[in-house]
Amino acid sequence: MERRVGMFVKAINGIKEDDLSTIVYIRNEGHTVTEAINRQLAHYAYHVGQIVFIGKIIKDSAWVSLSIPRGKSKDFNADKFSKEKHEGHFTDEIFNTPTPGNISTLPE
Repeated sequence: MERRVGMFVKAINGIKEDDLSTIVYIRNEGHTVTEAINRQLAHYAYHVGQIVFIGKIIKDSAWVSLSIPRGKSKDFNADKFSKEKHEGHFTDEIFNTPTPGNISTLPE
């Protein structure tokens, strides 16, 4: 899989703005380059969902939510709306805050 993702990233990096409307064929179906990119990203998301589903089955009650834990939306929203509006990426607080099991705490 890593090789295929690498191929996808390499292909994306080579695209110019003029290329986005070019028709490419996937299994004999014509797509613009933009549509093909969206299709591939949706495909990856589908597989991530499968992996998460299997992880939840394996870990059962030890599963740690990857997003807002069930029943905690009200607390999460209260925290978010208690802060000033700002620009940033939604993963900033995840990757900039060392916590147990956080990818940012893994050795390089």
